[in-house]
Amino acid sequence: MADKIINIIKSSGERVPFSRQKLYDSLKRSGANEEVINDVIKDVESFLYEGIDTKTIFRKAFELL
Repeated sequence: MADKIINIIKSSGERVPFSRQKLYDSLKRSGANEEVINDVIKDVESFLYEGIDTKTIFRKAFELL
């Protein structure tokens, strides 16, 4: 997914590009270690699609933890 930009929808309705870094930071704050974070991000990136909402992304990410 490195070169493909996927726009996601924030809870405010604003469309923004998916940020791997924002997801990383959130998982890090939850206490996950580096290896787990990278595995979760890889899995999340595999199911992203244009227009997915942040709630769905974070629900999936935290299910994978």
